[in-house]
Amino acid sequence: MIQMQCIPGNLVYNFRVAVRASVACYHDEIKVSLPAVWTPLHHLLFTFFHVDLQMKLEAPKPVVIGYAALPLSTHAQLRSEISLPIMRELVPQYLQENGKERLDYLEDGKTIFKLQLRLCSSFYPINEHIWDFFNKPSLGF
Repeated sequence: MIQMQCIPGNLVYNFRVAVRASVACYHDEIKVSLPAVWTPLHHLLFTFFHVDLQMKLEAPKPVVIGYAALPLSTHAQLRSEISLPIMRELVPQYLQENGKERLDYLEDGKTIFKLQLRLCSSFYPINEHIWDFFNKPSLGF
């Protein structure tokens, strides 16, 4: 079993949503440093918070309402619009098949979190044919 650690650095990004918005809409960019070799366990993890603004006596405390995980191992997800379900809690091995059966989702597993992903990299090719060429097993020449 491969144990993955979070890549050190500033990997926490906060995005704000209007208080009375019926549909949350973000237009933010983030930059992350990706490892040279990806495994099926490399992913982006999104955490969703609820902040109760009605509390008057103390500062609002964010409450985690769910998580969404985006695996980075498939090239198709590097430049596309993506819809993900939101998990109520993170269970051990949530990315692996044996962990997925224990997941509990919000909205009965509907893909309610939508995002657009666009890879801008000087290391990873964006063209699918070039990506496939570099990721095919060597023929031994």
